[in-house]
Amino acid sequence: MRTLKILLASLFIALLTTTGCKKKDDTPPPIRYTVTFDSQGADVEAVPTSMTVTFPATTLDEFPTPPEKTNYDFGGWYTEVDGGGSYFSDFTEVTEDITVYAKWIQVVFSVSYDINGGTIGSVPVDNNSYDYNELATVLGGLGGLAGPVIRDGIRQRFLGWYTDPDGTTYPYNEGDLLPITEDITLYAIYTTDNDVLRKVGPAGGWVFYDAGSTESWGRYLEAANPDWETTNPAWPWEGDDPVSEWGLKPYQGVEPVQIINEAYTEIGTGLSNTNIITSFYGDLYLKSDGTTSYYDYDWAGLTSGIKETFTDGVSDYEFGSMWEDYDGIVAAKVCSDYSLEYNDQTYDDWFLPSKDELNQMYLNLCKEGVGGFAGTGASYWSSSQYDAWNAWYQHFGFLGPEDGPQDYSGNASVYWFRAVRAF
Repeated sequence: MRTLKILLASLFIALLTTTGCKKKDDTPPPIRYTVTFDSQGADVEAVPTSMTVTFPATTLDEFPTPPEKTNYDFGGWYTEVDGGGSYFSDFTEVTEDITVYAKWIQVVFSVSYDINGGTIGSVPVDNNSYDYNELATVLGGLGGLAGPVIRDGIRQRFLGWYTDPDGTTYPYNEGDLLPITEDITLYAIYTTDNDVLRKVGPAGGWVFYDAGSTESWGRYLEAANPDWETTNPAWPWEGDDPVSEWGLKPYQGVEPVQIINEAYTEIGTGLSNTNIITSFYGDLYLKSDGTTSYYDYDWAGLTSGIKETFTDGVSDYEFGSMWEDYDGIVAAKVCSDYSLEYNDQTYDDWFLPSKDELNQMYLNLCKEGVGGFAGTGASYWSSSQYDAWNAWYQHFGFLGPEDGPQDYSGNASVYWFRAVRAF
């Protein structure tokens, strides 16, 4: 009996021991995956920057606040940078830790300019911002911009702006409208042939004559740029060539004076013609009998503006003005006074072209559609006189059988004019 009680007690203790040492629940912990949101340079990042997906869920049921970036629209989250990979949405299953990236859609665009091999001048700077499909106005590049040197300081001419550096696309010129759908770079394109005509001269003008070799006056002639003189308030045509009378209006009915020899019409005589005209820009003493002899008042030692007579022992002279009522606007004088700084050098050797020089400017610039001359019907002065009353000019607005005819007109006629220089 005693033995039975001991056995039952042992079984009871064993049962208690087995029950008290039973193992804990082996259920695995919840499965969680982290989604990290990279805002890719946003001004205001997404909040929060990470979220979790906990099993049994496999997708996110909510997203962070959208990030913000100046001049860009937020385009959603993607599995790779810059909108690469696949779009991450509330339907995308998350099966591992993952980083997704903000895609940015630019909504403001810019226009920049590239000199593209130019050797002188500078490109314009456009500081504007453009919306999608907005029209941008193409800025200038003509003044001072030139390409590689051909020879003797003459450079390739700027042709226009292109959207590719090789100039195979559509050309844009100053004032054209360019539709903007992305950031755009406009490249300067230049001529490439070695003919110097219609190229850029050392003073930034337009080469219109090449003698082939160096002459007493030089070898080349270049015309000033079309915007060469626009500062005088007497000329309201902003951006056009100036206009004026030729000059040498006689004083109080005294016979006019022919100071330019009628033979001085050839190439190479424009500078000397201009010097003669400007040397008598002030007051003169004319023969009282109205002949064409004259004296400069300074030479005579007399006082400008005071009417008096004197004699050289042979003839009597009377004070008179060759420029009466002109207010200083005389073609040759304006050309002679013109000065330009270009490529860190000053050019002040400009003059009014002679009759033959003017014709070369018409043939090699105006007729070729280069140089920005005045429109149809425009006529330009030369520095050559026909006689005491008239000077030579040329039609720059006529195209046809009588293309660009030359003629003479009264000294008081008003025509356009363009300064030129020789080098």
